[in-house]
Amino acid sequence: TDPAIKSKYTLFKEKLAKNYTFNGSKGGKIVQKYTFTSETDTLKLEAYLTIPEGAYEGDLTFELVFDPNILSMELHPTPFNFDKPVELTMKYKGIPQDVIINSNNLDFKYYHPNGSFEEVDYDKIEWDPTERELKVFRAELHHFSRYGWTRKKETLKDDNVIYDEI
Repeated sequence: TDPAIKSKYTLFKEKLAKNYTFNGSKGGKIVQKYTFTSETDTLKLEAYLTIPEGAYEGDLTFELVFDPNILSMELHPTPFNFDKPVELTMKYKGIPQDVIINSNNLDFKYYHPNGSFEEVDYDKIEWDPTERELKVFRAELHHFSRYGWTRKKETLKDDNVIYDEI
């Protein structure tokens, strides 16, 4: 296969990556707005990262990476844990029509490198199907990592389970 061939879900050719330096004793806030464009779609990002006073000691340069193809955000360097969690509010607007989103089954989690997910505390998630806008409000991030939306783990009742042995 030709490595230049992208998945049909790879709509945007670039991620957005920026470096920031903050003193963790003082804290601060980052407001990031960006528009990703492809041949057929325009996706707008708005992200607000609040670093509370005492989140870590001294100056730290870190990188924020936004991936429009999987609607995620990464913080580097990893591993790095905060003394106090940083807070993220993030919105992606203009999500392509062929991306199917079930508002009843949405969650926002940490993507573990081994492929598993870890719970993240947040105030709420909203999905606006008219504006094609996905939002998470006040997600608490305890460490640098990759975060994004996922499906909730479904719980099955015994009467909804089909046992099929071959």
